[in-house]
Amino acid sequence: PTLRAALQTPWLDPKKTVFIPAKARIIATVFASTELFARHRLSCKAELSGGIKFPEIFRKCHGLHAAEHLNLEPFLDAGLLEFVSDPFEVFSFHFAECAKIPAEGRTAEVLVRLRPGACAHGVAFWFDAHLYADIHLNMAPQ
Repeated sequence: PTLRAALQTPWLDPKKTVFIPAKARIIATVFASTELFARHRLSCKAELSGGIKFPEIFRKCHGLHAAEHLNLEPFLDAGLLEFVSDPFEVFSFHFAECAKIPAEGRTAEVLVRLRPGACAHGVAFWFDAHLYADIHLNMAPQ
């Protein structure tokens, strides 16, 4: 079940319901890290030992197989990663108005300027959530 489906029921009225989080923004920045890049040198078309292959969905998205949930703080602290762009907003959500988002989702095209001479190895994403009143939760790397 999704929030969109819940809003279509008689039990959740956007005018009377307190949504927590109320709003959120997805923020990103481009990073350079030869150490992280080296972890994902495997092509999506590669065949692993024993005849194991990546699933077909991976073959259709050349970067998807490299997606990884990772705490970047240790890499930053060790000097193994640096951000090479300013943070930028990818999406914003107002949860009481999620029914206004098209059912097929949204896409965004974002122009990102890298620092001169920088090399891009990946994109880090995090959220900045407005939970309630003046309470925020920001997962940005420090």
